Amino acid sequence: MANRFEKLKSLKSPVDATQDSPKTKTSSKRGGKSSDPDFHKLTVYISKDNLKKLKLACVERELDMSEIIDELLSSHLTG
Repeated sequence: MANRFEKLKSLKSPVDATQDSPKTKTSSKRGGKSSDPDFHKLTVYISKDNLKKLKLACVERELDMSEIIDELLSSHLTG
């Protein structure tokens, strides 16, 4: 029986030596939230419906999820 990945291996094209090598990600001096000591990673479960609404709000407001969640928590907890 053939390996289920054999077909995928045959689809992969060889790297052309004339192509530019892939650029490596350079580190920036500016870190993200993961390196900011004022932020902490949190995993939560929310309903699919609320997740869809959250994603739509992120696009409409041009914010990321953590910014919207942080605003909502601040408002709710100080409220």
